[in-house]
Amino acid sequence: MEKTVIYDITPPNAPTGLSIKGGCNQLHISWDSAQDQQNFGESSGVKGYVLEYTLSDTGEVINNIFLNQSTAPSHIITNLCDNEKVNLTIKTIDYAGNFSINFSFFRQGVPTT
Repeated sequence: MEKTVIYDITPPNAPTGLSIKGGCNQLHISWDSAQDQQNFGESSGVKGYVLEYTLSDTGEVINNIFLNQSTAPSHIITNLCDNEKVNLTIKTIDYAGNFSINFSFFRQGVPTT
């Protein structure tokens, strides 16, 4: 039995094409599917994304989750309070365990009516 070993030390591309839509106490985020950068013609492929969101005022981590790779990655953050400021970070991870640079953004809270 023959196996191919891929030596992948190159991080994948960071997420791009971010879209943020707010709603009543929630935030829907989506982004373009990332690709793994090739290292000498080889790559291990994108495994998924790590999404972390924290409270801006205290730095308290609200959630840190893994999302599998998909053609249309997205996530809905729920249970946000009125005027709650949230920092969000998304990074790509490949099958070799390499992480992309962070793609960070800030959500300014909007009061619901």
